Amino acid sequence: MEHTDLELMDFMLKDLYREIQPQDIRKDNFANNGFNISDNQFYRVKRLVLTAGIMEELEENQFMMTAKGLELMMKFGSYSAYLNGLKEEKKNEKRLRGITILVGLCTIVTTFSGLLKSCG
Repeated sequence: MEHTDLELMDFMLKDLYREIQPQDIRKDNFANNGFNISDNQFYRVKRLVLTAGIMEELEENQFMMTAKGLELMMKFGSYSAYLNGLKEEKKNEKRLRGITILVGLCTIVTTFSGLLKSCG
């Protein structure tokens, strides 16, 4: 079974968060936990977590969680939950913009109708 990058990133984060100290994470760590992955997939996921700024590599395959990674785990518990939280925030921002526009339109209509009554 092919695992997604997100599943592998979640595993790496949870594994590091459990110890909160630098850890040696190799392809074997994944295999020992039911994730049979290729070398390419391991290196791709490694690059993704480093690029996202949630882990740093101290030495080859020696990882430590960054402050951003710790905050993410404390708040969301996993990288996938973090991404879902970002999606929800964007939905809420769109809703809020819609409500703001609606309130603005109601204010304009109310003001305009008040002006018409005062002129008539």
